[in-house]
Amino acid sequence: MKKKTNKKQRNTESGLTLAEETTSIEIKSEMKRGSGSILKLENSDKKTISREQIKKEVVEELFSLRKVLKEILERRISRLEGRIHALSETLAHGHSPNDETKLLKRSDLLKILGSIRILDLRPKKARLKDLKKIDRLIHKLEEM
Repeated sequence: MKKKTNKKQRNTESGLTLAEETTSIEIKSEMKRGSGSILKLENSDKKTISREQIKKEVVEELFSLRKVLKEILERRISRLEGRIHALSETLAHGHSPNDETKLLKRSDLLKILGSIRILDLRPKKARLKDLKKIDRLIHKLEEM
């Protein structure tokens, strides 16, 4: 006759059940991946960390993430604006963006105008898709 083992047997060293230990290990590995103040949780005793402390850490990390997001977007926009400005300066003189010694033909300028006007952008929706369209257009124009 097989003896049934209790699935919730406590580990004598940690005082946790097997499921609790597994969860603790998963949380610990997730915390190692992140950066910032959440690493404090890894070194402290898991039993002494309250739900409120963890909630506070989550809010702090989300606040930091918002700052990073803003910085990334600002830099991305600055880069795109710079590229558009350089293109407009070059095209204002009728030169090819790729080869400034070469003057663009009327047909080339019409193609550029058409490709700009055909963009279907919806700024109110603030879609990443629109940024990609602009980036592709700039790249295409720089290659002309």
